[in-house]
Amino acid sequence: AALVVGVITVATATGATAVTAAGGTGELTLLSTSSSGVKADFGVTGILSVSADGSVLVFESQNSTNLVSGLTNNRQVYAKDVLSGSTTVVSAAADGSPGNALSWQARVSSNGRYVAFISDATNLHPDDTDSDDDVFVKDRVTGEVMLATTDADGVKGTGTWASGPPRVSDDGETVVFAYNAGLVDEYVGGVEFYAKNLATGEVTMLTDPTYPASGTAGTVSLDLTADGSTAVVNTFEPLTADDIEDTARPDVFAVDTATGAATLVSVPSGGESDTVSGAYFPSISDDGTTVTYQGFHRGLTSSTQTQVWTKDLT
Repeated sequence: AALVVGVITVATATGATAVTAAGGTGELTLLSTSSSGVKADFGVTGILSVSADGSVLVFESQNSTNLVSGLTNNRQVYAKDVLSGSTTVVSAAADGSPGNALSWQARVSSNGRYVAFISDATNLHPDDTDSDDDVFVKDRVTGEVMLATTDADGVKGTGTWASGPPRVSDDGETVVFAYNAGLVDEYVGGVEFYAKNLATGEVTMLTDPTYPASGTAGTVSLDLTADGSTAVVNTFEPLTADDIEDTARPDVFAVDTATGAATLVSVPSGGESDTVSGAYFPSISDDGTTVTYQGFHRGLTSSTQTQVWTKDLT
């Protein structure tokens, strides 16, 4: 699924407002609307996420009262069916009750069915009654809400902060995220990346527990293939022996979500050393063959200016 931080182009939908762009023949479609086409009275905030075929848009709105009947406050996550125009609340419990606190950083699976997001709400899942950050996965078909920030026995973590943004596979079973508490025995402290299998309960740490505090809010980022088998993470931790640069700069790694085995991605194709480099904000293709990231490789460009790089993993 695509993570969108700008403008998306989609076909006009029922329940969406079409606006003809001045000086052109194209059409702009307003999607932050209710099912009847009324625009959000408090607008939108945060990131946007779109399914692979563009049929489902997920967005956030702070305190909008007119997108879905009965909502009066809080930052909620919404899903817009671009074809039908229907707008629904994602940050809601299985019975449809909207979250009673902030929800944000939502990303939809490539097929549009599942949405992973972070919330401080205390009423989304019976095992989460505190106001700390937790990661949830919403099944848009059944309405089920799953709590991801738990250990292999299903015990909720004690963390207070989560990020990523979280990403979920097309089957809804694998979700990856950053979390500042231990969900596995190896944890020693700081922020670490995890992969949670919601079907089996298994948790895999994607980073190295011997290097606590792997990232900060400004550098923590990750992505996931559509089948959930491979995550890409941005971390200061040297996850592989060929990561020879100093840990003052982060790198991008591809990590097997089942085993935790890592491969350094942000390295020149010949494998030659590049001791002054930094890599951020990785994105992996749905099929896992291509990784794209922002960063610099002074050994290749004689510069520390940030550029966009892509790596073929085949």
